[in-house]
Amino acid sequence: MTEQKRSPAQHGRTGLVYVWDPFVRIVHWTLVGSVGIAYLVTSGPIHRWAGIAVGLLVAARLVWGFVGPHHARFADFLYPPSVMAGYVADLVRLKPQERRLGHSPGGGYVITGLLILLAAACLSGLIATGETGARWHAGFAYAALILTVVHICGVLLRSYVYGENLIWAKFTGYKRK
Repeated sequence: MTEQKRSPAQHGRTGLVYVWDPFVRIVHWTLVGSVGIAYLVTSGPIHRWAGIAVGLLVAARLVWGFVGPHHARFADFLYPPSVMAGYVADLVRLKPQERRLGHSPGGGYVITGLLILLAAACLSGLIATGETGARWHAGFAYAALILTVVHICGVLLRSYVYGENLIWAKFTGYKRK
C-alpha cells in the first residue's frame, strides 16, 4: 500500500482516531436532510415522506444507541445532570474540561432531546387530527428546531474551545487523539 492510500487509522503518525462509525454518520446527515425537507415543505406528500424518513431514522438511531459501537451507545454519552451542567458552564466560559472523544455531556443531552422531540413530532404528525393535533405536531417540530440551533451552536463552540473541526469529524469519522 502506498503512503497516499493509507487511511488515518492505518497511518499511526497522523494523530487521528476513528470515532464515528458509518451508520452514525449516514443517519446523522440523512436526518439533517430529511428534517430540512420536512421544515421547508410544510404539507403534502413530500412533507409526509420526509417525516416518515425522520421517524425511521430516529428509530434506527435509537436501536443503534443500544447495540452500536462504543461511541454510538447512549451509555457512552449520558452523564449525570451535574456533570452536564458543569461541562456546559465551563464551555460557555470558554474554559475547556477534559476532552472527550465521543459526545460531550452537553451534546449527549441535546442529542437525546432531539431524538425524543423528533419522535414526538413524527408520531403526532401521523396521528394528529384537527387543530389541536396540528398544534401539538407544530409545537414538537418547533421545539426540535430550537434544540437543533442549540446543537449547532454547541458544536461550533466546542470546535472553537477544543480547537477541532467537529463538523468535518462527523463527515469523516475521525477526530484527533
